[in-house]
Amino acid sequence: MMKKFGVFAATALAIAVFALTPSSAKAQSYSGTWEITEDVTFPFSTGVSTYCMKLVDNGSEGFPHSGSATLNGNGISNLPGGFQVINGQFVAIFLVPAGGELDTQIFGGPAGKGKIGNGWGLEGFNNFSGTATFVKKSSCEASQ
Repeated sequence: MMKKFGVFAATALAIAVFALTPSSAKAQSYSGTWEITEDVTFPFSTGVSTYCMKLVDNGSEGFPHSGSATLNGNGISNLPGGFQVINGQFVAIFLVPAGGELDTQIFGGPAGKGKIGNGWGLEGFNNFSGTATFVKKSSCEASQ
């Protein structure tokens, strides 16, 4: 009887350790808020803008690391968008209403293991582009 209990206890312990260990997919999630500092440098310098981007990484946009995105800051409030991480590259796209037209705000950069590296930003209608610094996850308030 004691031998069976020892086998049961060892099996239960192995199952508990496996169940409580975070999966690699969860450990690499991009979900959370990210502060973005964009320095527009082309076609001329327009200064630095700060945004707060909230990501929900649930695979809903066709790739394992993809989902909805919300952008706040620099006169933008709760702007919906989407993001994808494809072959180590992060891209988030937001459609911005602009006087009856649609403009785009796009951010991109290298990504891996749940982190986004410094990259670029593009404001489509004006063709403004520059560098984008992604500050670590959970570094801003989503309602900025």
